[in-house]
Amino acid sequence: MTAAIARFQGRKALVTGSSRGLGRAIALRLAQEGADVAFTYVSRADAAQEVADSIKAMGRQAIAIQVDMRDEEQVAGMVEQAIRELGEIHHLVNNAGIMQPAKQHQPFWETPTSRWDDIMTVNVRGPFLCSKYVAVHMMEKGIKGSIVNMTSIAGTVVGLPVTGAEYNAAKAGIWGLTLAMAAELGPYGIRVNAVAPGSVPTDMSAHLRDPEIAARRAQVVPLRRLGLVEEVAAATAFLLSDDAGFITGQILIVDGGLTHVVT
Repeated sequence: MTAAIARFQGRKALVTGSSRGLGRAIALRLAQEGADVAFTYVSRADAAQEVADSIKAMGRQAIAIQVDMRDEEQVAGMVEQAIRELGEIHHLVNNAGIMQPAKQHQPFWETPTSRWDDIMTVNVRGPFLCSKYVAVHMMEKGIKGSIVNMTSIAGTVVGLPVTGAEYNAAKAGIWGLTLAMAAELGPYGIRVNAVAPGSVPTDMSAHLRDPEIAARRAQVVPLRRLGLVEEVAAATAFLLSDDAGFITGQILIVDGGLTHVVT
């Protein structure tokens, strides 16, 4: 973060999938700007503890909750715990998601139905469930909060065969969910937007860490480089903040101009 700002002072945030990658960067960014943060992880308790320790070192409250996004009872319990320990939730980031490693991608006609179902359950049903329980809390408490769903340029702006049909379809579904949520929650003063990252190396997109692949990909990005998780976190923080107070139902593309700029 380039400046000491505190847009989230006194605010409480819930970020899913935050033991690594984009979620970790988002959780840390919100804490840097003053938020107490509850965040989820699946299995990496050690990584989750590191994130919690980093947030606490900033003087903020950190709550790490293990949850399987496939299980509605666990998701409901996770939201309940976050509310109980934080007091309330002002901001939700639906970041948790899965994607098959690039080397395992197959044409859609060869994609196992079990893989399709798994991707859809975690990447679409999971955000739906989290939003459902958090939105009810916000409405009951009269909280004029904000929600950001993590989508992707894959399936939202362009179709990327390398990410698989199931991932493209799931991320397109998140965009549709974002629009519906924005329309239905708007009258309650709750804003809903989405962030669509482009080529950003993370554990989930580990192929982008290969120097040869990264160099090739960077050559088609107008800015001639790949993105950083911190840049996606900054965009997410903006949409969550009061600085975006009149913005809802929008998708913010963070891709260095890849999908809209011709060079």
